[in-house]
Amino acid sequence: WNDDWNDDIFHPVDCSTLKECYWEGMHTGFLGDGICNAEGCYNIKLCGWDGGDCCEGSCVSREFVECGVDGYQCKDPDAEENKKKEDDDN
Repeated sequence: WNDDWNDDIFHPVDCSTLKECYWEGMHTGFLGDGICNAEGCYNIKLCGWDGGDCCEGSCVSREFVECGVDGYQCKDPDAEENKKKEDDDN
């Protein structure tokens, strides 16, 4: 176990105050890696909803990672799966 991978847990940040997709303890390699990172500020609009990883329709599997392995937490209001939910609710 490498605690360095959880630096964002030890450096809590108010995501609403960010002006760019960067904070102390952030791992830029987590963006667009095929795994939805719900912790930290990865899954916010400013960070492209974790580089698309948190929505099934925008996630791209990588050589060693299959999208959805840790599930999806799609917050992107423009994602197809959220538009479908919205249509179903109406």
